[in-house]
Amino acid sequence: MIDGRGLINPLGKLDWVIDFTDISIEEASEYQEAFNRVRENINPEIDKNKNKKTSENWWLFERHRPAMRKALENLGFYFTLLKIAQSVIFTPVDISILP
Repeated sequence: MIDGRGLINPLGKLDWVIDFTDISIEEASEYQEAFNRVRENINPEIDKNKNKKTSENWWLFERHRPAMRKALENLGFYFTLLKIAQSVIFTPVDISILP
């Protein structure tokens, strides 16, 4: 179960999830707004990480789960199990939003 506040937001505000998958830093930097947001918000935290691969590839998810992505690729949506307060809600999520 995950905390559902990131998926169900009464104000309709979207949180940023930036996924450069496995592209090079040069390619990622072409998406200036997203790249700058990662550099400003994520890179300082990654600098504290002792994992060399994570530190060297700071613009990428540490584990981007290729097997999960392959399993989801032919679906139109999937269900998430959200826990909000003491209620549990099954919520369909468009496949364009990766878990």
